[in-house]
Amino acid sequence: MLTRLKSSTATKKRVFDLIWEHDNRIPAERRPVRRMLSKYSYEFFCDWLKVRRADTLAQSDYMREEKLAELDRLKEVADEIMAENCCLKIKDLAISGKDLIEEGYSGKTIGEALDLALSGVTEEIIPNEKKEILDYIKENTK
Repeated sequence: MLTRLKSSTATKKRVFDLIWEHDNRIPAERRPVRRMLSKYSYEFFCDWLKVRRADTLAQSDYMREEKLAELDRLKEVADEIMAENCCLKIKDLAISGKDLIEEGYSGKTIGEALDLALSGVTEEIIPNEKKEILDYIKENTK
């Protein structure tokens, strides 16, 4: 349908992702919200909440207020995370590819190490500090 409407590729991907995630139920806790914010973006997360809210309003009245309150709490958690300027993308990490090259990494292992670091930081396993990230990468690779 979006192709026939000559929508942009970005719009088609956004709509696809919203449809794909619309039934995804995450708890209103920091880790799962950070994970989704890291995977997509804050703007996507807000759109996803709007889709979830519309879906909830289209359903029966059974537990509607509880479901809507949970969506409000998800938004609050996301707003808290954004206000703290939490690390959500590779570019937000306290290290870069240059740091890994200095540590002896090369090629695709740099990208894998950065992905591992981002996962560790977004899952709140390690703080977003250079030394801790490098130690975590060394412990979990090779």
